[in-house]
Order: sequence, then C-alpha cells, then structure tokens
Amino acid sequence: MENSREPSNRKGWVQVSVIAAAGTQLGAVLGASAFIGAWLDSKLATGPWLAIVFVVVGFVGGFWNFLQILKKYGGEGDRDSSKSDDGSR
Repeated sequence: MENSREPSNRKGWVQVSVIAAAGTQLGAVLGASAFIGAWLDSKLATGPWLAIVFVVVGFVGGFWNFLQILKKYGGEGDRDSSKSDDGSR
C-alpha cells in the first residue's frame, strides 16, 4: 500500500523543491543586483541611484521569473483537483 502512495508523495516534494528553488533564485537576483548597483555607484560616484535602479530591475525580472516557474510547476496539483471537482470526468 505504501508503494501506491509514493509517486504522489514524490510529486508533492518535487513541487515543494521547485517552489523553494524559485524563491531562492528571487533572493539571489535581488542580492546580486543590489551588489552590482552599489558597486557601480561607488565606482561612478552616482549616489544610490544605480543601486535603486538595479534593485528595481532585479525585482521585476526576478519576480517575473518566479511567476513563470510557479505557473509551470506550482499549479499542477491544483489543476488536477479542479478537473475532478466540476464533475467533468
């Protein structure tokens, strides 16, 4: 009986790991963009402006990537349960 539940449990862990990786990527992009912006600000003496621009661009790009990953991998279980709930089987 445990073998029959193993694939669905594994699928759940795969989804959790993909979502966790997406969150980690978002944090890494924000950190890297803040570091690059601050470094450029120190080299070009532009104040905090490049850091702000890089953080905003990094956030937009990182969040867009996060949403794409969630759309691709995160909602698969929800789609299956919604199909069975409406009685279309």
